[in-house]
Amino acid sequence: MLTPDFGTRVRGFQQIVDEFQPAIIRVEDEKDGIAIQVTQLHTKARLILFSWENLPHMQTLSNKVLGAYDLIIPGCPGSHRLLTSRGLKNVYEGFIPQVPVDETLFKPMPEIEKAHDLIYVGGRTVNKGIDLIEKTVRELDLSILWVGKKRGFDILPYEGFPKYGDDVGFVDYAKLPEYFNRGRVLVMPEIDTPAWVPQFGFVIGEALSCGLSCVISDAGDNVENWGEAPGVRIVPQGFNAELKEAISESVKDWKPNLEGREFVQKNYSMEVIANELIQAFESA
Repeated sequence: MLTPDFGTRVRGFQQIVDEFQPAIIRVEDEKDGIAIQVTQLHTKARLILFSWENLPHMQTLSNKVLGAYDLIIPGCPGSHRLLTSRGLKNVYEGFIPQVPVDETLFKPMPEIEKAHDLIYVGGRTVNKGIDLIEKTVRELDLSILWVGKKRGFDILPYEGFPKYGDDVGFVDYAKLPEYFNRGRVLVMPEIDTPAWVPQFGFVIGEALSCGLSCVISDAGDNVENWGEAPGVRIVPQGFNAELKEAISESVKDWKPNLEGREFVQKNYSMEVIANELIQAFESA
């Protein structure tokens, strides 16, 4: 399938801007600076770039293009570090996740039986540590529920599917809280790769909001995002004694993690993120 050429995309965006004359245009991590070219010529709208990329080779825009934005909002700590290290003066002082955790949807459901010790929610890619989870859980003789697409990103496919535990495959987003509540501990021992490292960790926030404990790795921005969250154990990447111990202890010590839910409500809830975005937009 052919994609529109650069000129066609510029003209298409220009028509939208001319028609609606927005006061603010929020751009999602674009790669070629189309928004800058259009808005500088056709509107006085404040232009805000949202960037979640936290690997140097993924931030492809030049400083000249990035500097033309009224404001750049990093979506994770790593993105903030990269942008500020380039000497840019228009970077928001902190980071704001791409979307909040909907604590009204993701909540404890005590009426649902905790049928599994562990739950994994996500795509089937090698960087998610699926083989590490399966090996550890099998050795500990624990039950696990696998939730998520059975085909991951093509760049990091997981060859084969877990052979241990219950696998329900893809679940509609609105039904995810029910499945979270079937487990006690989310396990997510992600691994850094040249192509991708963890950015924010929405699944972790959703699990905490449902009252689960979590075992995660120190990959990417995990430590900065979740290191202070109650009920979260962070272990080194890879198959190791720390991972096995953390999973075992989390299951043994489990109780409804209401403190973890409060952490999410205080830091990443709908209201909190909405207010942070308002403040960011007003500062642009």
